[in-house]
Formats: sequence, C-alpha cells, structure tokens
Amino acid sequence: MCRVKRFEGCIRTAAGVEALAAVAASASLTIRHKAPLNLSVLRGKYIYLSVYTIVTATAVSAVPLPDTPPPLLFVMVSTAGSWEAVARTVQAYAPSSKRYAAISLSKRELSAEEERRLLALLHQEGIRTSDTGASCSDIDDVGWRRLRICDDL
Repeated sequence: MCRVKRFEGCIRTAAGVEALAAVAASASLTIRHKAPLNLSVLRGKYIYLSVYTIVTATAVSAVPLPDTPPPLLFVMVSTAGSWEAVARTVQAYAPSSKRYAAISLSKRELSAEEERRLLALLHQEGIRTSDTGASCSDIDDVGWRRLRICDDL
C-alpha cells in the first residue's frame, strides 16, 4: 500500500481528513482550511503537523488538534483589533494538553495593549507553546507574529 509521507494542501471536508488519515504514516502534514475540521483521526499519523486557519469571528465548538507531537497553529488574521477572535480561535483548536509547538499570527496589527491582553488570556486559560522563558511575542523571518506563551507571564 502506498503511504503519504508529506502533505501540503487544503482540506475542506471530514471525508478529506479521513482519506488523508487512511494513507498517512509518519508524515509531515501542512493543512489549510477555512472552516473548523476535526483532525483527531490524524493522531499517530504524523511527525509534524501545522494547521493554517482563518480567525474565528464567532464562538465555535472546540475542534482540538491532536496533541502528540504538539502541532503548530497559524492563524490568518483579517482585521485589526480582533484579539478576542484570535483568542477564541486558539482556544477552539487547543489540543487536550493545551500545548502547541508554536502559535503564529499572519498580521502584526494588534496594538501592544491587545497583544498583552491576548497573551494574558491564553496564559490564564492554560495555553502554552514549546518555548521557555517569559511569555512574549516577536516577528519571525517571514513576518508572522509568533506568540510565545510560557509558564512565566
């Protein structure tokens, strides 16, 4: 049987997730989607999982990502001043361990105060990234805002 070792693409349906899970084995997965999808069937199928999603404008049911190894979450922020929506999105996708390898935002439009509130709320909710030290954010090499949420706020 043919196995997928690397996948980069968009998945729109639960059937698409199931199909990928059926053929993935120790895979590197980069998944983009616009609507929340349950990716739990991918548990044990990947060595690297990054998920790109749009910010959730309204409250949605939790769709936790698999937690081992910790996934990377990339949130595509479309409007300035939407730190609450970013927080809802990060919380909706949080693995059961509440630990991500990394969380990145596509826009740098959050004010310093909004960023402080976002980090504080996610920290309070138990969300963490694989970073160490004090919680903070910085801009990575490609212009994404990387949230580093550590035990120290």
